[in-house]
Amino acid sequence: MFDNNTSGQSGISKIANQVNGKKYLYWRLQWSDDSGKRKCKNFPRTGEGMARAIEFRDHLCSSIKSDDSIVARIAATTAVAEVLSGTGLDLSLDLSRSIMSTPAPPLAPSGKCVSEFHGSIGISLWRGTAGQQIRHNGLTTTDPERTPAEALRRFDVCRQRRGTNLMYFASDNSGPVHPHILQALTQANTGYAMSYGADTQMETLRDTLREVFEAPEAAVYLVATGTAANALALATLSQPYQTVFCSDVAHIHEDECNAPEFYSGGAKLTLVPCGNKMTAQGLRKAIETEETRGVHGPQRGPVAISQVTERGSVYSLEELRALTAVAAEFGLPVHLDGARFANAMVALDCTAAEMSWKAGVDVVSFGGTKNGCMGVEAVIFFDPKHAWEFELRRKRGAHLFSKNRYLAAQMLAYLQQDLWLDNAQRANGNSAYLAEGLRQAGAEFLHRPEANMIFASLPRASHQRAFDAGASYHLWDAPLQGPGDERIGARFVCDWSISREQIDQFLALI
Repeated sequence: MFDNNTSGQSGISKIANQVNGKKYLYWRLQWSDDSGKRKCKNFPRTGEGMARAIEFRDHLCSSIKSDDSIVARIAATTAVAEVLSGTGLDLSLDLSRSIMSTPAPPLAPSGKCVSEFHGSIGISLWRGTAGQQIRHNGLTTTDPERTPAEALRRFDVCRQRRGTNLMYFASDNSGPVHPHILQALTQANTGYAMSYGADTQMETLRDTLREVFEAPEAAVYLVATGTAANALALATLSQPYQTVFCSDVAHIHEDECNAPEFYSGGAKLTLVPCGNKMTAQGLRKAIETEETRGVHGPQRGPVAISQVTERGSVYSLEELRALTAVAAEFGLPVHLDGARFANAMVALDCTAAEMSWKAGVDVVSFGGTKNGCMGVEAVIFFDPKHAWEFELRRKRGAHLFSKNRYLAAQMLAYLQQDLWLDNAQRANGNSAYLAEGLRQAGAEFLHRPEANMIFASLPRASHQRAFDAGASYHLWDAPLQGPGDERIGARFVCDWSISREQIDQFLALI
């Protein structure tokens, strides 16, 4: 049995067991009862074990009288050698609803590893050597090298940067993976499966997505990122001498480092001025401007629509149909960037088919990562004539996974029992709750919040209080320093996992 506890102080002990040369890893929950006695309980390192650990954590939080006496955390270590040497990853599961993967901490002078574990009620920082123990606002540390003030200052930095309070509105990319999807990945990790998309899970997923979209002939593929989905789909629809028409704030323009241009071999983007949602009139004007210079200018190419937009708005079905009708007049295909497809669909209370091919869309980037998956997006062509070209482009672009089953397992679990819709409803509901609280606090909305993303302005002093308390979100048009009464715009994004209590904690600050 290995133990990195090198003193009488309580550390992270028994981080892994080794019996007959085999390592046994587990989730560990540690806490202190009202008398100060430290206790721990281990759970199998599976999705089910994680769910049991969280359930037990919730029981503790309701049964122990003094919140300040609880230090709750789960730690999963990949190997004893990695933890002791500090060269690997320290995978920490935050019991409050967040999963974090953080670089292994530096070695202490004694050669032992520093570990930080975050919980919804407290933080503990333990070094494997004797030291002074400090408690402050539920924070505990054992650190022989720092004074209490220095240790607390370090905790403040951790709290602000890594979300101890979990007032986290920076991005839905930053939220945890849903336990059902983690469990599906664990189950997929049993035995062997055919590679490169020939696995049985992919076959089942293909049928499932065709059923969801009411498109029995659709060609369905998986990639790991939204940028890959968008860029490869647009490359399949366009030629190097063409231009793609999109909003001037589209993700493919602002946040993909020219990936569509790269993967298409040189097709450019023509921006439709709008600041948020394209209009049929604006799109028509942009299209008519091109193909006016013969061989010297770019030729007209696909129309790309973001649903949800990058400003948190949702195109109505009528607005979508108006845009695709303009594209059809010029014989142009339409791509839908659906990184938040589920959020938009829930907001519109429509079907996947109604928001895609029935509205005139030719290909959809169907997102999963922002809504509870670890990292998977589907590319769905409603005309299978594009299938072979996409396969070639995906392979040539280095986005064909050999172990495709791990992508398929995520997306399949995402769709089963309507998890994708449940997560989107929770995210949208959280956003609506936050928006109402911001409205009551005097926020001015820069765009009407319609899904899970909010753009609003508040006095700089409100932002300063929120950031000082550890809130995380993006300021949009001015720095944090300056006159306190000046209003500053900001973006707030809610995912499926954030709690109303955490939102209330944020609203109380502003």
